[in-house]
Amino acid sequence: MVPRVVDARVLRETLRSFRDVEWDWSAAGLPVVAERLGWEPAAGSVPEVVQVFDPHFGVATGVVEIPVIAGTVKQIMLRLTDVIPDADPAGENAVQDAFVDAVAVATEVLGEPSGREAGELPHVVWRGPSSTVRIERYRKTAVLVWLGNAVADRLARVEERDAVRGG
Repeated sequence: MVPRVVDARVLRETLRSFRDVEWDWSAAGLPVVAERLGWEPAAGSVPEVVQVFDPHFGVATGVVEIPVIAGTVKQIMLRLTDVIPDADPAGENAVQDAFVDAVAVATEVLGEPSGREAGELPHVVWRGPSSTVRIERYRKTAVLVWLGNAVADRLARVEERDAVRGG
């Protein structure tokens, strides 16, 4: 199965918005940010638990579910490809190609990455003044993650600790 992949134009516009939007990562501010991104509210939102939007990426479920913890959004994760089935080498190659293409688009919009991690689950990081963008490749999909720098710093510490432990 060849997965559907987010259109480069849509990704470019989303990354520009991520770069330019300043907000406090509060759940209360999320609908305003989503509107600025051109995302539409979708069914299933429980504002104090999860907010659901359609980012018009055209892949996977078609919606992004954003968890809310104690009134705060920790991260927003968007699939860049459909999820492929197990044992699908052609699909895995397509996911890898989508990851490489997404990194190229992000580099065009955000500049040179501030970090890279190779290996079985590679990711590339762009740290901005108040938020961080990550593009991550898993075996079955590629994702775009947007998170505040405080959360990104905690994540980096966990990843460093896991690398030291060999895990």
